[in-house]
Amino acid sequence: MNDVLGTDAGSFCKYGDPQGEYGPRLVLSDYLRKARGVVCSPEQIVIGAGISYSFGLLTKLLAGIRHVAVEEPGFAPVRKHFTLNGFELVSVPVHEKGLSLEELERSPAQAVYLTPSHQFPTGGVMPYAEREHLLRWADERNAYIIEDDYDGEFRYFGKPIPSLQSLDRNGRVIYIGTFSKAFTPALRMNYMVLPADLPDRLQSLHHLLMSPSRIDQLAMQRFIEEGHWYRHIRRMRNAYRKKHGRLIEPLQVHFGNHIDITGHSAGLHIQVTVRTRSSAEELLERAAAEGVRIYDLRHTWVSPQRSGYPKVYLGFGGITEADMETGVRSLSKAWSGLLEEAPERPL
Repeated sequence: MNDVLGTDAGSFCKYGDPQGEYGPRLVLSDYLRKARGVVCSPEQIVIGAGISYSFGLLTKLLAGIRHVAVEEPGFAPVRKHFTLNGFELVSVPVHEKGLSLEELERSPAQAVYLTPSHQFPTGGVMPYAEREHLLRWADERNAYIIEDDYDGEFRYFGKPIPSLQSLDRNGRVIYIGTFSKAFTPALRMNYMVLPADLPDRLQSLHHLLMSPSRIDQLAMQRFIEEGHWYRHIRRMRNAYRKKHGRLIEPLQVHFGNHIDITGHSAGLHIQVTVRTRSSAEELLERAAAEGVRIYDLRHTWVSPQRSGYPKVYLGFGGITEADMETGVRSLSKAWSGLLEEAPERPL
């Protein structure tokens, strides 16, 4: 930021491009192509001040569409944005391969919002074949796919799966990314990549565009251009991979087959299914009594599940390795006497 301010301070005494400064959009298009396979021009990118801003704009761009499919469970703030702007939501269940494409095809949806690279909150990753299937659905229905790639930089096992946008040959995917997870939410900067037919429609909404601070945008541009961003991502990916392993190991030691861990191939949290007759609320209360904070993310459901073992979520992004070990031991103490053994598999 010092470098940017020292370049031409006088240029900051005026408003910038409401779609985002051209320089940052240019380096973003290059970064997204290299890192996530996203193919776009700077003209297709809109830099915004967080996902709420982007979805406020998106609801105007998608005017004329009535039904929007969303993941169940899924990201509640997005549902609220669509509902408040008059869209009718279709909740589509999520399974181990992501959004149920069979349910989506039976729905009247003309657009779908999803998190295919690390489903929030279950952590599932949509396989390549399902991504191609989803794109065929969008082509046949002339529908839009809103791909939220909120933490696509952090994958720990297997080869990276390309973004939906990189597989899109007919301009059906709206791609959304952010600096909040990989860098800091304090920056309040994200970006949206529009299909080629939407930037023209964007011009009619020019009065609604309001990009983040020009100074912040140009500082991020320089940060990326000088290679600092790429080094930062490598450091953070290695750090989170290590933390991820340090959380999984004590969970397996202390809980064994009393739990199932899923959603752990990417991202900054894991899903834990606990074999118990207790509710998720009781598990959270007992954990809190021992000084451990976990989540059940009940707000991510439109209609919360009432059957099956409870699911809780553990985050590891901002916790030290020592605290994770202490936390898992405390969690074992908190849930002592509540857990059931897994049934033995037949030979």
